[in-house]
Amino acid sequence: MANTQSTKQTATANRPPSPEDRGADHGNETHEVKEEETLDDIASAHKVEPRTVQRLNGIKRPDLIWPGMVIRIPRREPHEPRG
Repeated sequence: MANTQSTKQTATANRPPSPEDRGADHGNETHEVKEEETLDDIASAHKVEPRTVQRLNGIKRPDLIWPGMVIRIPRREPHEPRG
């Protein structure tokens, strides 16, 4: 019998960390999801892009967050005035 295992492989190449990922261990805040809250609501309240929160937390489907879930929020750096 011939070996019938698939030769398809999953891409596992290391990618450089995104700016959001670089601060994963420090510089981030956490937020506990409350009842009826959406990822868009949370991102808006923290003045960050929903996609950034989604990527930082590895959330594949933003509609699948639940009350009590703790997610990381990137801390915004204050803008320095241009001179």
